[in-house]
Amino acid sequence: MTAIAAIGLPKQVQKRTLISRKLPSTFEEYLEWRPKDGYYYEWAYGKLLKIDSMIYPDQFHIVNNLTRLFNTTEAYRDGDAFQPETRMNTMDKRARVPDISYWTLRQQRELAAKRPVISSFIVEIISLNDTAYDVENKMDEYFTSGVKMVWHVFPNTERIYIYTSPDHNQICRGETICSAEEIISGFSIKAKDVFKLP
Repeated sequence: MTAIAAIGLPKQVQKRTLISRKLPSTFEEYLEWRPKDGYYYEWAYGKLLKIDSMIYPDQFHIVNNLTRLFNTTEAYRDGDAFQPETRMNTMDKRARVPDISYWTLRQQRELAAKRPVISSFIVEIISLNDTAYDVENKMDEYFTSGVKMVWHVFPNTERIYIYTSPDHNQICRGETICSAEEIISGFSIKAKDVFKLP
């Protein structure tokens, strides 16, 4: 597979855009496609975007800390899920793979029936190779689609930006409590504990 420039797209997107006869060339083909090459793919700007890695090994403890917290909530006991790397259709003919997303039991049934569903709570772990353009564009896309809360987790600075809209955020660090209580009762954690190593 060879990466090529896509005319009219930002350079950051061009670097991640792939064209191949074996890859889907339409959104409809993408929805039915099940890649088996170990990579993750998103669909945006009318193109297939290859993501080299979603959650890196040195970020696993962050996912584990948040998942362990979720597993203490009533939502977990009710059958809801806090799932890494689940594809979600966002705006018209766009699909993203958030690092972690929250799904109610009802939504899980909708997903199983291949119906479009939007998670209300997304967590993105921001890596050094994530560009500001990609991060901002994806966040706008999430909120336009109906997501209620997005956490941007920055491992290198141990900060968490909690967005309830593209224009409103709270920054958590150290002893500051990061909360998604308005979506998941009991989901509150000190920022430092998100980054706590095993």
